[in-house]
This record gives sequence, structure tokens and C-alpha cells, in this order.
Amino acid sequence: IDLTQIPEVLLEEEPEEVLEEEPVEAEVPEPEEEEIDFACDQNIAEVLYEDEYVLVVNKPSGIIIHEDDKTKTGTLNNYVASYYHRTGQKHAVRPVHCLDKETCGCVLYCKCPWIQPYFDAAIEKKEIHRTYLAFVKGLPDFRSRTVKLPIGKDRHENGKMRIAKTGKEAITQMECVHVDRKRRVSVLKCVLE
Repeated sequence: IDLTQIPEVLLEEEPEEVLEEEPVEAEVPEPEEEEIDFACDQNIAEVLYEDEYVLVVNKPSGIIIHEDDKTKTGTLNNYVASYYHRTGQKHAVRPVHCLDKETCGCVLYCKCPWIQPYFDAAIEKKEIHRTYLAFVKGLPDFRSRTVKLPIGKDRHENGKMRIAKTGKEAITQMECVHVDRKRRVSVLKCVLE
């Protein structure tokens, strides 16, 4: 963890000036026990990576990250709550980012409240890179393209994002990495900025 990136409000005292070449030593506290704040589910999260501070799980297609009502089940957050419960861990369920309902892939969870702002800032500063493969019908008329359109929550379908005039600015670099002309399908590599 790069402690120089943790917002100053989380530091107990003013940090000393450090030259870039100097190694920084710091004691990172263990995560404190908290109540699991989502209902457990019969399903359990598929863990891809875990340490004492973060958890990375596989989100299958067809489920959303969370409902507004934490007592409902069937979401990835419920799967993570079940994992924490079954492994004897006591953490609030904190996804760092989201994926659409139809999208499958890795989702990063933060186990401690004091490190969440670090990840939020890293996403805002584009220090966390997210790359997806999109399997699409049809043959694109480009080799690579940049899409710069605002996105926001789809008000008609829970757990889905869409292009929205009032949404957040979003930039996606797309590159066509495979074309099957016979089946008329393509694979696009999409990098979110």
C-alpha cells in the first residue's frame, strides 16, 4: 500500500516531508472487526485473491453487485457476506467498483473503512486500470476507437448503466482484437479510463 496516497484526513499527524528516493516505513494496522452489513445468501463468492485488506471475487453474469435494501439476497454483495460469514471474518461489505448485471469479471472489495478512500481516489485518478473483453454481434468498421460519452444508472433496469446526458464523464478505448466473418461476431478489448 502506498501510504503517500492516503488522504491526509486519515493521517493522525502531519506527515514529514519525504524525498522520492527515501523508503517510507509505516505500520499498517490490522482491520478491525465489524458487523457484516448484508444478508447472507445460499451462494458464496468465488474468491480470486485475498489478503487482510482486500478481497477480489469473480462476478458471474446475470447478477447485480447490490440492492439498496441490504436484507434482500441474490446479489454479489450477499455472496461476499456469505463468504465472510463462512470463513469467520467480520467485515462490512465494501465494493470498490461495480459491473453491469450482464458483465462478468473481477470485483475488488475493501475490508477496512480507513483504506476505502485510498481506492476511491485511485479510481478517480485513473490509477486502477480496468480492461474488459466484449463479445459483440456484427463486424465493427474500425480497428480502434475512443468512446467519450457520459454514463449514468439506467432508471428502467436496476444494476445497468447507460449513456445519459446528466451522467458522469466516461472514456473507453476500444480495440477490435478478433473478427469471425463467417459467424459475424467480434471481440473488442475495452479499457476504461
